[in-house]
Amino acid sequence: MLSLPTPPNSGEAKAILDRAFAAFEASAGIKLSFKSATVDKDGTEYETQSGEAIIKGNRFKIQTDAADIWFDGETQWILIKEVNEVNIINPTGQELASISLWHCLECTETGTS
Repeated sequence: MLSLPTPPNSGEAKAILDRAFAAFEASAGIKLSFKSATVDKDGTEYETQSGEAIIKGNRFKIQTDAADIWFDGETQWILIKEVNEVNIINPTGQELASISLWHCLECTETGTS
C-alpha cells in the first residue's frame, strides 16, 4: 500500500513558496543537476534527458546533451546541438514558466503568469 503525506493547505503552501522565493532572491544563485523524462500512462519513461542549470535572478543557463539554453532576462538563445542551429526569441511569461524555476517562484510571489 502506498502512503502519501498529507499535502499542506493553500496557506501553508504559499508560506513555503514565499520562503523559497526569498531565499532564492537573497542567494548568489544556484547550480543544479537534473533528469527529466516524458512518462506515458503506463509509467514508461522515454525522451529522458539530464543536464545542469545555473540560475541567478531572472537569468539562467541550461545545458543538456541535446541543447544549451541561455536567458539574460530579456532574450533567450537556444542552441540545438544536433543541427548546430541557434534560435533567438523573447519568450513570454508562460514560455519562461515552463523552464525557469525563478519565473515559477516569481509568478507565485506576485500572482502573475
